[in-house]
Amino acid sequence: MTEITEMPETEDIRPASNSAIKGILLGLGVAVILLLIGLVILFTVGVYRLGWDGPMVKSVLKTVPFPVAMVNGESLRYSELIEDAATLQRFFDQQISDGADPSTIPSDEEIRQNAFDRLVYSTVMRQEADQHDLEVTKEDVESEYGRLIEQMGGEDQVKEELDQLYGWSPEKFKVKILVPYLLQKKLGQAVQAGSDQAIEQRQVAEDVLSQLRNGADFSELAKQYSDDTTSGVNGGDLGWFSRGMMVGQFEDTAFSLEPGVVSDLIETEFGLHVILVDEVKEEEGIRTEVKARHILFSSPDVSEYIQKKVDEARINKYIEI
Repeated sequence: MTEITEMPETEDIRPASNSAIKGILLGLGVAVILLLIGLVILFTVGVYRLGWDGPMVKSVLKTVPFPVAMVNGESLRYSELIEDAATLQRFFDQQISDGADPSTIPSDEEIRQNAFDRLVYSTVMRQEADQHDLEVTKEDVESEYGRLIEQMGGEDQVKEELDQLYGWSPEKFKVKILVPYLLQKKLGQAVQAGSDQAIEQRQVAEDVLSQLRNGADFSELAKQYSDDTTSGVNGGDLGWFSRGMMVGQFEDTAFSLEPGVVSDLIETEFGLHVILVDEVKEEEGIRTEVKARHILFSSPDVSEYIQKKVDEARINKYIEI
């Protein structure tokens, strides 16, 4: 007689309920969120309290906008400070390679402070420019870059110099150097236009120009009035120069004047000028060099104006520089 055995009990293999799955996923989600929060806290403490600035940290800071400070309510990104400090460090390292005395090179702390000060300065300058509705156009930048290429003897030379000194591309150079330079130039002109000092300066310049038009000696007036201390003692003599060596408006005027003719008042970022061309050199009918003199009535220093605004700015630092 065959013995019939009972079938073993089987485990319940029914699928888990939706509520159970949701509970598991919710738990995992909470765990991940807590982990991320912990990592953010750890990273924040590392950056702000422990001064982490290794390669991994720098990589994260390029995408995560950790602020290094607030300037008049505007955030300065920590990544900008690290990048600018690295650029300065590269520049000074190159100076040592070129034979500079290492004792004259700033310390790491000084370089970092310098980079921070530059960031604050450029931020305040841009804020002031916004107050005056000033902007630098693409055409402004390309024109100035073209002048630099002319001065340096070609774009290849410019690219090589930028890469060697700063590790920058031309586009990076335009953003970091040319735009702030041109913005400061425009701000200077806007600030100076209505100042008492600028008004008095123009009155003096117009009086000197009137004396020159009535036959006064250019050299004597240059010695008496010019704020260019280098050329002023020599009667305003600038010697020979070619295109690309002077700022735009000054150069254009000097290369268009006939010898012996006194210019009108010319305004540049340095102030007001009166120019007298003594001699010219030409090749195939094209003027290549001029020998000229000038009298400079210098503008109030816009950098002093900006620095005053920096001193008045509300600056909240989140780290020790």
